[in-house]
Amino acid sequence: MFIKTICLLLSLLLLLGGCVKIESPVVTFLGQKVQSIDLEKVTLNLDFNVYNPNNAGVEGAELSYTVFVKGIDCFQGNHVKINLLAKQNTSVSVPVEVAYSKLFASSLELIKSLMAGDKELPYEVQGSVMVPFVGFPINIPVSQKGTLPLPPAPKLF
Repeated sequence: MFIKTICLLLSLLLLLGGCVKIESPVVTFLGQKVQSIDLEKVTLNLDFNVYNPNNAGVEGAELSYTVFVKGIDCFQGNHVKINLLAKQNTSVSVPVEVAYSKLFASSLELIKSLMAGDKELPYEVQGSVMVPFVGFPINIPVSQKGTLPLPPAPKLF
């Protein structure tokens, strides 16, 4: 009897699974907002938008990402929990602090860069949003490139 019940439930799930259309959420990197900047670091927020086109909400989706500046892996965030409401946008803002010591071999290199007139650094954000669906994760990739500002060159005299 137990085996018949399991077979019936599995058949029902397979039959209903063919009738339900599940669409992947759409993840958009909106950009970054600089919160503060000094000679040691830049602190910013990475802003994402996640649109859930489905008729059901999703609890427990996870954002994972890596921030590269000048091609150097500077910051990672893993398993940032988000809940996606049905047929709605969800805003996600992630704070990130990038220390210049990771990007420049020394303070002298940073100052030389500033004195040469460099005003910004290239960055790239790579990551994904994992959406759990009936025990099977759906991973949606995210990628964005841009530039981060450097602080103004110090006045020596």
